[in-house]
Amino acid sequence: MIVLSLSSDMQFDDIKPNRLIRAKIEITQLLNMVKSVESGLIVYTSEPFLISPLSSDSDIVINLLDAVDESIMPVNGDNLERA
Repeated sequence: MIVLSLSSDMQFDDIKPNRLIRAKIEITQLLNMVKSVESGLIVYTSEPFLISPLSSDSDIVINLLDAVDESIMPVNGDNLERA
C-alpha cells in the first residue's frame, strides 16, 4: 500500500518541479518496475482517504495519480498516524 501526503507542504518546490509531482513520478517508476505486485493508494492530510484498494493491476494506481492533488482534500493537515 502506498501512502501519499497531500498536505500543502507537497507544493513546495525545494524538489523540482515540486514535492507532489516528484512523488507521483517516483510512485509511477516504482510501480512500473514491480508490475506483478499488489498495490493500492491512500492519500492523507488530517484524515486518510482510500484512492485505490489493493490490486494486482498497478496501472490502476498509475492512472489515478493524475487526478491526485491537494484540491481533492476537504482540509489541510499532515496526520500520517491516521493514514
